[in-house]
Amino acid sequence: MWTCPKCGRIFARQNQSHYCGGAPADIDAYLDRQSPQAQPHLRQIAVAIRAQIPGAREQIKWSMPVFLAGNRSLSFAACKNHVSLYVGADVIAALQDRLSGVSCKKDAIYFPYSQPLPMELIREAVQMALGTPQKVYQ
Repeated sequence: MWTCPKCGRIFARQNQSHYCGGAPADIDAYLDRQSPQAQPHLRQIAVAIRAQIPGAREQIKWSMPVFLAGNRSLSFAACKNHVSLYVGADVIAALQDRLSGVSCKKDAIYFPYSQPLPMELIREAVQMALGTPQKVYQ
């Protein structure tokens, strides 16, 4: 068991990542709260999404940034050693041949802070997740 020295919350894992207090009010507040190591990657991803899908609604859900376009969504989050970009299993399957060397799970792509972001790949994933009607790219 581990108790956060700032907020007093108790967690099963030592030094578990969490927010002390409430969720951030908006995406920019979320970005401001992250570690200096995470902020450059997070800001690049947010800028890319905003530029590519300017009409997307922005909100915080599950204490992380979410972009919504119609009935589609995309989210991302800072983790200890990487940014998780949640684009969905269909997008990951469609990009499978381009994801060699990148760690993925069922619906997320992980980008380590130690490496530059593959912005072309991220832009393509954003377009597929938010800008293209579902099922067109399958």
